[in-house]
Amino acid sequence: MKVTVVILTHHRYELIKLCLESVKQQKNTSFEYEIFGLLNGQDPKTHQFLEQYAVENNNFKFLAIDESLPVGEARNKIINNSSGEYICFIDDDVEIPQNYFETAERIISTNPNIDVFGGPDRKKNESSEFQIILDAIMQSFFAMGPTSKRHTKIKKEEKGTEVNLILCNLWMRRELFEKGYEFPHGYIRNEENILLGKLEQDKKVMLYTPDLFVFHSRKESLIKLIRVTFLSGQYRTFGFFDSSKTFSLWFLVPQAFLIVLIASLFLSSEVFLLLFSTYFIFIYTLTLIKCIQVKTLKCFSWGILIYLVYNFVYPIGQFSGYIKRLLRNKR
Repeated sequence: MKVTVVILTHHRYELIKLCLESVKQQKNTSFEYEIFGLLNGQDPKTHQFLEQYAVENNNFKFLAIDESLPVGEARNKIINNSSGEYICFIDDDVEIPQNYFETAERIISTNPNIDVFGGPDRKKNESSEFQIILDAIMQSFFAMGPTSKRHTKIKKEEKGTEVNLILCNLWMRRELFEKGYEFPHGYIRNEENILLGKLEQDKKVMLYTPDLFVFHSRKESLIKLIRVTFLSGQYRTFGFFDSSKTFSLWFLVPQAFLIVLIASLFLSSEVFLLLFSTYFIFIYTLTLIKCIQVKTLKCFSWGILIYLVYNFVYPIGQFSGYIKRLLRNKR
């Protein structure tokens, strides 16, 4: 069976090197595989590396474009040139374990009709204290809601959905794209949610399995986390407009919490202080538990801030999504 591994990259020279090396180190697999990389924008250093890598590795192809495309459109561009029966999507900041292909091969052989499958991501072994506590909190339902399954080491397989599957570790039958499915245009975040929602709606066979995991670099700083969390909230809202399947009442909870908190500030300072102090005691306790789990209290203050980012920046991003879409629809 032939597999196409699809990787987008841009200004991540050191990470893409590690990613490609991990693919090269695969063991005990009968897959015939090609790697298709897309350099999504100008990046001379990475361009030179990928050119040389293509010379040294016959199964590696790459395409370089000067003007960055939205990531969904960029992936569509590669898919059109792929030849594998299955397409394996991984991110350039991912490293895959040596038995990754072997595990995927077993999943396909035991589920011959499977259309889509994937599993969680885990932090890399070489992680900073910030990344370690971030990884622990990403497994918290109170921070990530139902999408915490994407980062949690659960013990059993379950039906794949747009909530538990993640694009940095996702396999899809190429035949789906030949039938007209594609990543949405214009999305720079959460692009897999729309596509997976449509596939789920059309009753495609989808599987989430904890056995198939990747090592994923967590964000290195609070600033980068704030940016990506805001965009995740914003594009989750765009998804509500573009695909009803991506809508869930769970994603309204952060918005409702923020509205109640702000409303209480204007109605009664006592009520606001009660709500906020209760909330703060709660996240204080959750952070302490997470710090104990990762066996360090040095990152306690980071943990508090990370919870605040997920609980406040995400709904602000969602509200910005409503505003942008409403303004666009008025034009």
